[in-house]
Amino acid sequence: MGITKIFGILLACFSVQSASAAAAELYEYRMESIASRSNQAQCEAFVQDTAQRFAVRSGITPFAHGCRSDTIDSGSLEGVISYFAEERIQFLSSKDRRASVDSEGGFGSEQACQAALPARTAQFKTIYGVEPLASWCFRLYSMSSIHVARVEAVGTSDIKSVIVGFDFYGRFTVPAQTVLATIRNAAEQKFPGHVVDASFEGKLAYARATVRYYSPIRYFIDNMDEMKFATTEACEEAAQDVMTMFQDLADRPVTTFCTVDGLAGIRVNLISFTKLIGATDLYTHYQAPSSFPTREQCRQSATQVANDNDKVLGTICTDAVPSVKHVLLKKG
Repeated sequence: MGITKIFGILLACFSVQSASAAAAELYEYRMESIASRSNQAQCEAFVQDTAQRFAVRSGITPFAHGCRSDTIDSGSLEGVISYFAEERIQFLSSKDRRASVDSEGGFGSEQACQAALPARTAQFKTIYGVEPLASWCFRLYSMSSIHVARVEAVGTSDIKSVIVGFDFYGRFTVPAQTVLATIRNAAEQKFPGHVVDASFEGKLAYARATVRYYSPIRYFIDNMDEMKFATTEACEEAAQDVMTMFQDLADRPVTTFCTVDGLAGIRVNLISFTKLIGATDLYTHYQAPSSFPTREQCRQSATQVANDNDKVLGTICTDAVPSVKHVLLKKG
């Protein structure tokens, strides 16, 4: 065999090996905030266990694993598992990677989060049909008391974790937990068995209700709060009337409730699931351009509007002076 042919064979072998080596790149699987910086041993033990499961579930032996300062919360440690692969491994997560407004928390203490974690992990396993890789609790921000339950696994799915919410201003005229239970029940009907939880979190000027669920389709929650009243009694009456308007529709709003705000007055909050941010799928809201000296005169006009058009779901007149007419119309 000539030297040229031998060199050609060696060159071909080297090219194959180089291409194979180049195809495998170094990737990282990161677990955020799995321990405080003062508890390095806890972090290392957690990552060690996770790395062993990672090898079994992915079929890849990690190149390295350990803990380092969290990129978001400097007071915490993140776990890192490094591995070589031709492409990045796909992970399922209870984190909504598309949510930027709503909090993924929901627990007021680490103890409450830890108590709920086994059920969260079991639900995750049932929904995705895979064994979880890791599950843990952590504080969402270094200056916050909100805690997050996180569950992750190796795999892919059309079902995603979704975290959505809506704002409301002022204080409830009914118990907050009553409103929260109604929201959760409505979510359970829309996503049976896939609802994680619903919670309220206070902000500086308002509060936000957040619903967490699993679904292949992203729904949002819209709050129409443009109907304002002078008295709580009139607001609560209107809230009941609004729900009655939708009683013949297959898909109804989640709930209505009143809030009292010293600056903005008393409002009816109408909550609906929608596929578009800030726009409901069920109805459109129209505020009539004319106002009325009394509520009774407004109601007389409203009755005429409702009788003349089958697109009208119903009308509401405020108890303010002058009285304002609000019309809810069928969408489409």
